Amino acid sequence: MKNIPFNERLIVAFDMESVEEALEAWANIRSDAVWVKIGFHLISDPDAETLIGAIKRDGGKILSDLKSIRTFPALEQNVRRMERLGVDALSIHYAREVLAMARTYAVASSVVTPILLTSMSREDIERDTGTAVDALVVDRARTAITEQNFTGVITSGQELKLIREELGYDFVAIVPGIRDDELAFRSADDQKRTVSLESAFTNGADYVLIGRPITSSDNPGNVVRAIQKRIEKILV
Repeated sequence: MKNIPFNERLIVAFDMESVEEALEAWANIRSDAVWVKIGFHLISDPDAETLIGAIKRDGGKILSDLKSIRTFPALEQNVRRMERLGVDALSIHYAREVLAMARTYAVASSVVTPILLTSMSREDIERDTGTAVDALVVDRARTAITEQNFTGVITSGQELKLIREELGYDFVAIVPGIRDDELAFRSADDQKRTVSLESAFTNGADYVLIGRPITSSDNPGNVVRAIQKRIEKILV
């Protein structure tokens, strides 16, 4: 098991519409949370530097979500901008040519890629790609880790156990789509390939990525602390 502090194994997803909302969300969790994923809508905001600066001044770490960028000039511009602002990790769209270019642009940051979105069901994926999900995730993870030397992958916990069996533990695995009785999301939920917090770590997660169950709660700080305590209990 990697030597990662328990409180750092939770990444809180910020996918709100404005920097003002994100700053308020950070103020609610900054005494407890360490990692934050900033969505591309926030990165594109003219005030993104204000948000990133506030998080970094408080000792936070940032995963910058660039997966919606598919063209090389825009990718280079945004990777260099994020590194200049001091982000710690970048999430890059999965496509072989995009991965290769991103690796050349990113100098200081860790780089990960979402190999299959958890908002897609296994049936949808197999219908759209014509490939079995298990074979697809292993192939994509192998490309990112062994061919492009990425730091890690973002993947559903449903497939992570197989990826670990095939590729080992010498890379970072981030698991989104965490849903269980203690992390139910009250509104419409687009997550399809979900796992419980316990299953994510049992299957080999290094980090979990959780957004709306935290940011939409009445007391986000309490939810963060509760998740961190659960993580410690699972891993001890």
